[in-house]
Parts: sequence; structure tokens; C-alpha cells
Amino acid sequence: MLTMTLLCVGLLLLVCMIGFAFYLLLSEQKRGQTEADKLALAITKCMNEGDRIGEINNLVVRNRELVYASRLTANTTNNSFLSFCSPLAQQLLDEASSGSVAIDKERKTQITLQQNAIRDIVERYNMHTQNATTFRLPWWQSYALQVFQVNGGSLRDVQSNVEHTEIYEELNEEDRRAKYIQAGSNLYMGNINAKLPAPDNNLDFKITSLPAPVEKLIAPARLANPEIFRYGNLFFENGKAIKQSFDQIPTAVQVVGKMDVKMREGNQTVQIGSTAQTNGALPIPPAFPNQQNQALLKF
Repeated sequence: MLTMTLLCVGLLLLVCMIGFAFYLLLSEQKRGQTEADKLALAITKCMNEGDRIGEINNLVVRNRELVYASRLTANTTNNSFLSFCSPLAQQLLDEASSGSVAIDKERKTQITLQQNAIRDIVERYNMHTQNATTFRLPWWQSYALQVFQVNGGSLRDVQSNVEHTEIYEELNEEDRRAKYIQAGSNLYMGNINAKLPAPDNNLDFKITSLPAPVEKLIAPARLANPEIFRYGNLFFENGKAIKQSFDQIPTAVQVVGKMDVKMREGNQTVQIGSTAQTNGALPIPPAFPNQQNQALLKF
């Protein structure tokens, strides 16, 4: 009886220790998930700081309309009694076309700024958490989360922040035929290259997906389901920052890290991921302040 009692007590203690270790593993995984979520949100908050992506989108669309209008003006002057204005119309068209190249260059500069900012945030985090023990027992040690991969991209089914204008009827029909516009919201689709008809189809007008403001409400940076993440390219791989090209400006990130756990029964590595999207675009300010509008109306 004494032997059976001791055996049962030993088995009960073993079961309790295994259950306690499992509980510690779950609690440490939850803590690591919290750290990954905080880091992902910190990254996304810097991605659209000052509404840089929203402003680039607006510049791209307005320049696209300018190129189209300049092409119409050039064609009209060439085929009418205003042919003496053709050199001026051609100059305006050339300036609008060169403006699209300059805007696309600035768009790529924004991607580089993102890469540098994300590199600083992740490297600073890994440096402060490297080899840091978060929980210690005689038979248990858990270490802080270490980030080894950061993916850049966007979220599925998120349109752009720019509303389509219907000033030019032919362009409006062409855009709807090319499915550049979402019918319900009248917003440009996200992550598209809204090419113009020939002969201006050699120019790129890349519009990034970004939540549009609803009246004066701006979408905040938020966590997202990893299943709706659309992969673009890598910011970090194997714990090291890398610079890869992106076709569109990233508006979402996927942070992947690992947390080491040392136990007497063996070592474990827990992989943790978090997906987040940057804040939405700001509303476009009015062309004139309210007081000036009222004065113009009275005039």
C-alpha cells in the first residue's frame, strides 16, 4: 500500500509539473504575441506618417488627369485654327509627362524611407531583447521574442483613398472598362497601374491601396487577419535588414518572430506572427478656407 501510495503521489506530481509547464508555455506564447502585436503596430504607424502615401496617391491621380488634359489640348490645337499654339501645347504636355516621372521617383523614395525606418525599429528592438530572459525557474527558462522576418505588402480588398472624377467622359468610360474604379464607392482600385490610352500608355500611374477617410473619420493603424495579407516583398530576412524592390508602396506588414524556451525535457522554439495595417489617408483640405469661400459667395 505504501508503495502504491508513493507511486500515485509521484505520478500526480509529474502530471502537475507537466500541466504547469504547459501553462507556462501558453502564458509565454501569449506574452510573445502581445510583443509582436505592439511591434507590428509601431512599424505601421511610421509607414504613413504625415499621410505621405495618401498625398502620393493624390499626386499620381492629379498628374494622370493633367497628362490626359494636356494630350487633349495638344490634339485640339494641332487639328484646328489654333495650330500656332501647338508648340506651347506640346510644351505643357511634355512638362506633365516629365512630372509623372518625377512623382514615380518620389514614390520609390517613400519606399526607401520606409525600409530605413523599419530597419531602425526592428534592429533596436532585437538589440534590447537579445539573450534577455523573461522568466526563470530551476527547470525552466524563457527568452524574449526575437524578430527574424518582416514582410511588406497590403491587405486584400482595400481600395485607394482617391475618388475618381468624371470630368472627362471618354476617360471615365475607359477607366470603367479597365476596372480601375470600384463602382460602389467611386474610388480608384488599390495597387493598380492606371495606364492612360495610347500614346501615353508608356507612363506609369501606380496607385497604392490605402483606407479612404469617411467624412472626417480616419482609419487608425490596426491589427489584421494574416489570411488577408497580400505579400509584396521582404524588409527583414533571417534577422537581417534587406532592401528589395516593391512594385507598390507597402501599407501593411507581417512580423514573424521566435521565442526560445529551455526546459529539462528539452528546448522549444515558439514561432509567433502578427499582421497590421497602417493608418488611412487624411481628408483633402478645401481649396479655400471657409471665410474666403463665404466672401467669394457674397461677391
